Amino acid sequence: MTDNRPTAAAARETRIRQAVQAAQHTLPAPLPAAEIAARLIAGRTRLDLSQTQIAAQAGLSLYHVVPELEAGSDRERNPLTLAALAHVLGEEWDYLGAMAPPAIAPGRGRALATARIARGWTLDELAARTGHARSSLSLLEHGKLNGSRRTWRNLAAALAVDVTDLDPSAPSTTTAGNEGV
Repeated sequence: MTDNRPTAAAARETRIRQAVQAAQHTLPAPLPAAEIAARLIAGRTRLDLSQTQIAAQAGLSLYHVVPELEAGSDRERNPLTLAALAHVLGEEWDYLGAMAPPAIAPGRGRALATARIARGWTLDELAARTGHARSSLSLLEHGKLNGSRRTWRNLAAALAVDVTDLDPSAPSTTTAGNEGV
């Protein structure tokens, strides 16, 4: 039997990179609540999991989230919650509509938020991995702080994307020197 894990991992990384690049230019339409409900119910049924079981496996402490999603609630959800549930279902991070909040305009901040969500990381987790303050990362995501080239390279490295995926005007990590900014 052939081991497809490397191929699947490469395909996943390609999908993440495409989503991050698209976040530079577009604000995608959210997945309709009815579609989220249908996908979650179908996946949970396929895995023979109760609502409580899938919530627990996704690390959700609020067990009412799954019933609300399955009821088609239009309430805005934390994208990391949707990504965690998709992961339990064995699907891609954005299967249930996880994406950066609409308040984050297209551009490098949205690309950063998209890469972070695709990895399933909170701002605190990205801060711990990069040494940048959580508040600074939030300001970067919302376009209220520019950040240096060094900052963007550091973030790209932590998120395993090319710096040009986050900031198209930046020199590629494959050609960039170690200039201090």
